[in-house]
Amino acid sequence: MVWSLVRQIDNTNQSVSSWMGFNILTRDKIEVPHNVIVYMPIINAQISTVFENVNQISKIIEVLGLAEVP
Repeated sequence: MVWSLVRQIDNTNQSVSSWMGFNILTRDKIEVPHNVIVYMPIINAQISTVFENVNQISKIIEVLGLAEVP
């Protein structure tokens, strides 16, 4: 939010770098963990079980106000 506000102050003479540059400058001493993206395992169950799991996850997402499952 700070980056966005500072970038809007003066559109012609930018002294604040791009988003990546801003993060490097402000978080250079904080180690950022690497993300690992993998496929989820196949659910070996009856379709009704899978359907119930999807319904439960949908309810949790709604209660927590999430846009998607993290």
